[in-house]
Amino acid sequence: MTNNRCAVRVFSLVALALLFSSLAFSAQPLQIPWGPVLGDMSPTRVLVSWTTNQPSRGRVLCDGREFRSPDTGLYHSAELEGLQASAEHEYYVEAFAGTQRAQSDRYVFRTPPVDLTEWSFVVVGDTRSGHSEHRRIVDAILRVTPRPWILLHTGDLVADGLKAEDWNPFFTIERPLLGTLPFYPTLGNHEHESEIYFRSLPIPPGGGPYSRSWYYFPFANALFVVLNSCAAPEPQVGYLEQQLAAAQLHGIKWRFLMWHSPPFSTSRRGGDEALRQHWVPVIDKYGATAVFCGHDHFYEHSFRKGVHYVTTGGGGAPRYPSNVKPNPYALKSASVLHFVQVLVAPSSVTVKAYRVDGSLIEQFVIR
Repeated sequence: MTNNRCAVRVFSLVALALLFSSLAFSAQPLQIPWGPVLGDMSPTRVLVSWTTNQPSRGRVLCDGREFRSPDTGLYHSAELEGLQASAEHEYYVEAFAGTQRAQSDRYVFRTPPVDLTEWSFVVVGDTRSGHSEHRRIVDAILRVTPRPWILLHTGDLVADGLKAEDWNPFFTIERPLLGTLPFYPTLGNHEHESEIYFRSLPIPPGGGPYSRSWYYFPFANALFVVLNSCAAPEPQVGYLEQQLAAAQLHGIKWRFLMWHSPPFSTSRRGGDEALRQHWVPVIDKYGATAVFCGHDHFYEHSFRKGVHYVTTGGGGAPRYPSNVKPNPYALKSASVLHFVQVLVAPSSVTVKAYRVDGSLIEQFVIR
């Protein structure tokens, strides 16, 4: 899909194969270079994806049970169903190609209890090509946050989503998180709506390209709606309104939204006018707990009509100066490496923004 909002480049499966062959993957023994990655999770199921360096068959071994992937190419996924709720599960992935066999490391993940109401999640963004900084962010998340339940990414995971070699450091650095926490990303402009993004990550079904360009998912006592700010905003207005209206109807108290470009910003770009025109009025109408964005490589907290807008783009990409243009809704900004932790409780949500050294940028409570 081509649009005027992001420089989307279209390529074919042949081009993708050439990218992989340029890394001489096919000349190497069978490997699982990307993954496993945990995706959409409920108390009794979870999605798992992984990528192999040559066409293969695959399976997941979890708690002594086998879950086969229906795929026989480079990209693989499996749905682990019938899991015990509120339990820890040990798993690993196996791949088979002819007489060759490859096995991933072993990981442990938790399924939530059915009545989970106190929990936390982490949000990071714009990891891109700052690999040493990205690694420091992952180390800080593991050190500072006590066992979050899910991980969100506000986009620009890599420098160029069309280049297979750009994904290698991402999956290597994120491996301690992706193998143990369900991962929910949004498309940034640097992903270029790449097939690699859609096929290597276990994203829930929704709309747009691959039916996963925008999507929603429930988790515990919250609803998450993830949009694609790199595509035309108009077709997503109805989708956003539908999800927020349903959440309001069913009394879902906590509603979190995520996309890449912030509508309000003190950066040189000054925020996204099209999103202010098309999406913000829907949020004004139905309300939301918080909106998480990236794109601007700093931390910024804005507050408008009862909704908190958090820009978290400090995951490794070169930092941008903040406070360049006026933003009448800005409460706090800091041009630093950082990530965000969100603690959800029955009657409040606490947002904590951490520098990479573990010190607080700010903390605020939503009731």
